[in-house]
Amino acid sequence: MIMTDTISINELHLLLNASKVLLIDVRSAREFKDLHIPDAVNIPLEHIEKGLFDPKSDACIVTVCASGGGRSKRAALLLRQQFNNPVYSLIGGSFAWFEEAPALKIY
Repeated sequence: MIMTDTISINELHLLLNASKVLLIDVRSAREFKDLHIPDAVNIPLEHIEKGLFDPKSDACIVTVCASGGGRSKRAALLLRQQFNNPVYSLIGGSFAWFEEAPALKIY
């Protein structure tokens, strides 16, 4: 079990293989189109801030942005406050995912 509000690339990889995970890319549609983690869904931070997102499941939620900074952490905090789902922010974001994926054999 993960005990912090962030998750590493390796922890996410293990979680994706073992659990129901909703991976949310909180960047703009344009940024998402340019590059995103496979199986991620695009729900921009603005939609989460306006309350336009409801997970409608008990899935573990992992938020991601480009480098794992402010947007992802803000979205995770808001989702934690609004829902009972476990919510984590991905350390390093999608840039780190694609940097570390070959070494971890994640494709």
